[in-house]
Amino acid sequence: MKKTVVTVLLVASMGLLGRTPAAADDIVDVLTLPEAIETALKKHPALQRTAEQVQGAEYARQSAKADFLPSLSADYSYTAINNAPFRITSIGKAQVAHTTQYRWGLSLTQPLFTGGKLSSQNTIAKLRFNIAKQEKKQAALDITKGVKSAYYRVLLCQKQGLVADEVFQTLSSHEKDAQMFFERGIIRRNDLLRAQVALSNAVQFQERTWADVAISISDLNRWMAGDINAHTRIADIDAVSFRHFALEELIQTGLDTRPRLKAMALTAKALTSAVTMEKSARYPSVAAVGNYYRNGDSPDAHSNDFENDHNASLYVQATWTLFDSNRTRSRVSKAESDKRAFDQSIREIRDLVRLEIKSAYLNLGVAENNIDAAKTALSHARENMRITRMGYRQQAATSTEVLDARSDLTQVETNYYQSLYGYLDALAALERAVGKDLSQAVDPKQQS
Repeated sequence: MKKTVVTVLLVASMGLLGRTPAAADDIVDVLTLPEAIETALKKHPALQRTAEQVQGAEYARQSAKADFLPSLSADYSYTAINNAPFRITSIGKAQVAHTTQYRWGLSLTQPLFTGGKLSSQNTIAKLRFNIAKQEKKQAALDITKGVKSAYYRVLLCQKQGLVADEVFQTLSSHEKDAQMFFERGIIRRNDLLRAQVALSNAVQFQERTWADVAISISDLNRWMAGDINAHTRIADIDAVSFRHFALEELIQTGLDTRPRLKAMALTAKALTSAVTMEKSARYPSVAAVGNYYRNGDSPDAHSNDFENDHNASLYVQATWTLFDSNRTRSRVSKAESDKRAFDQSIREIRDLVRLEIKSAYLNLGVAENNIDAAKTALSHARENMRITRMGYRQQAATSTEVLDARSDLTQVETNYYQSLYGYLDALAALERAVGKDLSQAVDPKQQS
């Protein structure tokens, strides 16, 4: 049978930047969580940085592809000789060149065989391009998680601010009651002093909590790459729907979809190609070369009285390093060691991902259970506070009991909101650990 999704309604917040609701004519745009995430994904420098890295990797891929194609180079030279060059013959000296010589030429080179070097470089460039794209996806996941945590932190701090206001109002009223009872000689002075000390502490608690609200809003603004001093107002979360997942399925999904793991798998392939590239030095490098040049006594090199002023040639050139003092062997061995070391890094990261997913999964369950417990305790603590205050006004309860009841209620309210937003933050952590949005994931407890 299907199990109904449990929904926890949140207490509607008052003003998000102040301590009172905004006036009807003071309309301020309220930012929702999806809007905050969208803004951050457009403006956050980390995502812009990874976008530039993707573009740079694309240029590198195009460069590696171009290495297969022919290259054309040009050269130009000018030579001035003090004395005219000559050759001694049987009939005397014969000039063999001009004292002023100009030469220009073109050379076309087409690689024919490189022992796998160019193909390995091309493969590595393609892999690095795909790695950059996966790193961009991972950056988007990290930013999304950061925005969600900052958003939930703002909501939590605002709720704690409202609790602090409530504490101040309660203890202010209690201090007035204590003052009245003291003036009538019903209570001792130390009871009044204790009520006044508690009120003073409430003022400090109030100031601290609302300062935390401002700090949390600044942190959210930072994630959205905006002015940290901007007066950002955010929408409350109306309800929280408990989600249930199968741990093993989450782990497998994370191992299959986590962008960082995909990037590492691509890096391992690139390191394999790097080994092949280093081994290419053991083979000859063969290229076809075509040359054309002009040589003469004028800047355009179109006239020459001693030899032909132009010529062309085509040849195949092979270069083979026969001995390099084991340099190639050492480089190949290093590349192979790097590959084996990285394989171990992948194993290590996969284990960490498993642990990260399990930790987030368990934290989600703890937060869900804490919400139920805190909700029940909250009801009891509020009723205890009400009864104790009534008893104090009738002198059926002591000032100490009032302060203890208020302290208990404050702690329970704090625990409740921490559990509530802790659940949302734990869900965000689980989504980042898995590497995907889990809003469409099937809840096993809702299946027949």
